[in-house]
Amino acid sequence: MKKIPLTHGQFALVDDWQYKHLMQWKWMAQWNKDTNSFYAVRYSGILMHREIMKTKKKMICDHKNHNTLDNQEINLRNVSASQSIMNTKVRKDSKLGIKGIRKRGNSYQVNIVFEGKKVLCKMFSNLDDAMKAHAEATQIYFGEFSHINSSK
Repeated sequence: MKKIPLTHGQFALVDDWQYKHLMQWKWMAQWNKDTNSFYAVRYSGILMHREIMKTKKKMICDHKNHNTLDNQEINLRNVSASQSIMNTKVRKDSKLGIKGIRKRGNSYQVNIVFEGKKVLCKMFSNLDDAMKAHAEATQIYFGEFSHINSSK
């Protein structure tokens, strides 16, 4: 693994064999307010992870571990928009700080949407049961794209 220096004191992690190819360009760190993270970008606007994975226009290049500066091939995959959404982190406006679970009175509601259809909408009396149900459902429906909540 090699590090490519970026602006703002950041660096991108890349595979050794990609390093020489990528160093032919100047790269900068560009802040993304939606993901709350930096991305490595060429001054022409090309994202480093898309360059590495040769991502087609209608596809998304997903960072499996959510570290948007870890551009090693093992951490990247070309996915559809719906697959990318499955791997998102907790929304900023989540009051519980837990993905797919809402507090409703004294209960917890789990919502899972898969391919545009609600596949799970169930109430639980405690948070642990809700988190367990969410984890099981996302593994079934999202598989390798699931992003499991961890307890707070």
